[in-house]
Amino acid sequence: AVRDNIQTLINNGVIHLNISTWPLSSEAIESALEKATPKTSNDHTLIMDIKTYLAQAGQNKIEYSLAGNTDNYNAPASFDPNPAHLTRARAAVAVKMGNDNWDGKLQVNYMNHTLKNDQDNVNLNGSYLAGKVYNQWISVGKIPAWWGPGQDASLIRSDNGNPITGLSMQRARQEPFKNKWL
Repeated sequence: AVRDNIQTLINNGVIHLNISTWPLSSEAIESALEKATPKTSNDHTLIMDIKTYLAQAGQNKIEYSLAGNTDNYNAPASFDPNPAHLTRARAAVAVKMGNDNWDGKLQVNYMNHTLKNDQDNVNLNGSYLAGKVYNQWISVGKIPAWWGPGQDASLIRSDNGNPITGLSMQRARQEPFKNKWL
């Protein structure tokens, strides 16, 4: 939902932000919101919703979720880090901690009747550890990532499988370099 709200603000010309990759750092979103030029009351509402989401996402917390799926496994993926269409039933518990310079999340997922027979019923999808070095967030973990302008799924990498364990770098703030040579 927050990605859709950001996309609406971009489409309305209220904020300028590149969301061709997802997830984004909260700093990039906050920076764009600081420069926002809302035109309608709906724009103000979306901005407040995003700020509320960011405030809640930045808190140290324990999360849990349960999901079930009675459909066949043909539902398209969405910008959900734990899509329910990959399994008949899913439960997850996560512990999230961090501050301005580091962030971490340990998430344990249980999936019953997985999409493929070779998938583990228990996994760490969504778990990561990240640290900020200057204007770069460096993270390692099993983070679902979306690349490209797709609205329901990634155009470059499928979201129908488990996230790949990897190392990633992302700018904390999307600001142009101040060097004339770059």
